Amino acid sequence: MICSQRFEVAGSSEETSRSNLCCEVNPEGTLLAVGSEDGGVTLIDLRNSERCQQKFHLENDVPSLCFSPVHSYSLFIAEECTISVYDLRTGESGDPVQRYNFNQEEVNQIVLNRKGTVLAAADDSGDVKIVDIQKHSLQKTLKGSHSNICSSVQFRPHHPWEVVTGGLDCSLIRWDFNSSRPKAAWNMGADAAASGANEAQVFNPPLVHAVAVGSEHHEFSQQTAAVACGDGTVAIYHLNASRPTLSEAAPRTNRIFSGVQLSE
Repeated sequence: MICSQRFEVAGSSEETSRSNLCCEVNPEGTLLAVGSEDGGVTLIDLRNSERCQQKFHLENDVPSLCFSPVHSYSLFIAEECTISVYDLRTGESGDPVQRYNFNQEEVNQIVLNRKGTVLAAADDSGDVKIVDIQKHSLQKTLKGSHSNICSSVQFRPHHPWEVVTGGLDCSLIRWDFNSSRPKAAWNMGADAAASGANEAQVFNPPLVHAVAVGSEHHEFSQQTAAVACGDGTVAIYHLNASRPTLSEAAPRTNRIFSGVQLSE
C-alpha cells in the first residue's frame, strides 16, 4: 500500500520535537485535526492539502479529540482531566465554549454518539464518564469493572444505551450505561491462551490499547468489535455473546490474529 500524502505537523516552536498522539477527520471529510504531546492541536484542510491557520495551544498532552457528528465546527479536545469544546468558527484566538471536568484522572479517549448528544470519556482510574452534551451534565459513571487504566471506549451502533470499553487490565467490557452495569465481559489473556495465540509470548501481556466497533450500515459488523492488544494480536469479538462478568467468563472469541502485517 502506498502512502498518498504525508503532512509535516510542526511543533509550537522550532526547537520542539514531539509525537502526534491522535487525529480525527470531520464528518464532511474536509478537515483533519491532529493532537500532539506538546499540547498543540493543528487543523489541516484536506481539500487543498494546506494547513489551516487555526491552531490551538494547550498546556498538556492531547491524547484524544473528536468532532461533533452533527456540528462539524465543534471540536472536543481532551487534556489531562478536562474536555474542552471549541467552536472552530471563532478562529484561533477563540476560547473554549464549554469545559467538562467530570473525570478524576487523566482522560485517554473521548467519543461522541452518532447524534452528538452523549459523550463518553475513558480515564486512568478505569472509569468512564457519560456526559449529557445538551444539559452539560454528568449522566452516568461506569466504574468497578476495570481494575486498571481504561484506554479505549466506543459507542455501539444501533444500541443507543451501550458502550464498549477496553483497558490495561486485559479486559473488554460491554456496558449498558443507562443502568451503569456491564452486560458482558471478556479477558484477553484467557482468550489468547485458549486459542493458542502467541504461546511463546511472555513479556507483553494482551493489554487492550484500542477498540473499534463495526459500521452501523452493515448488520454483521454491528455485532463485532476489534481489539488491538499489547501482545501483537488483534482479537475479533461477537458482542452479543452472553458474558456476565470477567471472573465467570470462560474463554471465547471469534478470531485472534497474531503477527498482523499489511502488504505493500
